Amino acid sequence: MISVGDIGPRPTSLSADLITPDQLSELVQKGCVCDVLCNFLDADGKSVPHPLNKRAMCVGLGALRKAKHKIIASGGAHRSQAIKATIKGIGCNTLITDESAARALLATCGAP
Repeated sequence: MISVGDIGPRPTSLSADLITPDQLSELVQKGCVCDVLCNFLDADGKSVPHPLNKRAMCVGLGALRKAKHKIIASGGAHRSQAIKATIKGIGCNTLITDESAARALLATCGAP
């Protein structure tokens, strides 16, 4: 089970509390939209190149991609881009979310 946090001007990611404001700003400038277990991803689900990647003790993206069943649990419309990036980056078998996030995700796919 994976929780996804958004990274941006007003981040809600738990990792945002573990890094400096300068590091957060650098990540945002490099296109970071979320973190998945301290793996920083861009909107396409690709790892954002940053020195933090070599210092964070975390489960790597490769291991997450290989997991047989991935459950993403995250909600809020403000996290829709983060959820979508995570699905692109590692995949998802089960998504547990709320209505506002689901509607925002559907809107990014062109659904009414």
